[in-house]
Amino acid sequence: TVELIEKYEHKWDWESLSRNKSLPWSIVLIEKYINKWNWHGLSTNESLPWSIELIEKYQAKWHWGQSWRDINGATSGILGLSWNNSLPWSLELIEKFEEKWDLKIISENPKLPWSFELIEKYEGKWDMWSIQHNEGIYEKMLKPLLTDEFIDEVMAEDALFEFKLETIKAGRSVVVVPMSDEEAEALA
Repeated sequence: TVELIEKYEHKWDWESLSRNKSLPWSIVLIEKYINKWNWHGLSTNESLPWSIELIEKYQAKWHWGQSWRDINGATSGILGLSWNNSLPWSLELIEKFEEKWDLKIISENPKLPWSFELIEKYEGKWDMWSIQHNEGIYEKMLKPLLTDEFIDEVMAEDALFEFKLETIKAGRSVVVVPMSDEEAEALA
């Protein structure tokens, strides 16, 4: 409770407290202990009363996320706000803080308002591996296009279907590869 936080203010592990999803989060609570919070912990805490106004009010304190490639080329990072699924994700929010987001991390976030418009707006800045494996993109953009008519059209084409194990496990898209004459003859 707020009373317990106040009573033991000097004894708390503020880093852990900042990540605690069960606190009665409010702007008043955040403001009261503004210099005690661990802002990285707050940035990833999905229980805060997230709004554009809250993000704007403390924009200099938030940890927005940071990614890098390790020696094997894999993307690693500190997720921060860029991965927080509880933000009020909208095109307006993304545009308002456009220079702050880590687009490699945000490319993986399934909660964004994924649309062709959003992808085109930041074309060339997305992490394409993450985009291709993002379930939110599949659910919001591709799944609605997979009608019986579309599948009939694809199946009527002379094409091979390339299934990738991780794609099948995730229940995501199939890659259609045009069939060469040699492949067509081998199937005949």
